[in-house]
Amino acid sequence: AFKLFKEVGAHKFPLTDCAFNKSGEKFVTASHDRTARVFESFTGSELLTLEGHKNVVIALAFNNPFGDRIMTGSFDKTAKIWSSTSGECLHTYSGHE
Repeated sequence: AFKLFKEVGAHKFPLTDCAFNKSGEKFVTASHDRTARVFESFTGSELLTLEGHKNVVIALAFNNPFGDRIMTGSFDKTAKIWSSTSGECLHTYSGHE
């Protein structure tokens, strides 16, 4: 049977996606609040807030096995690549209609 390990409540609105990095040391969540947030898995401490989308962040992923980048996709018709250590937006892809 599974047991609840940690409960984290940082977003103001519902979650749309979540993903762990390959080692399981970090996880990232996406939300209707237009952000993605990176957490330390064991403590639940928030490490980064990824801000810049203009609509709901609907999908995300780490670039496993490296885990040094996070990609987010949004209803604002963009995808962004972020540094998973600094939170800097490295590139924005647009063009989906």
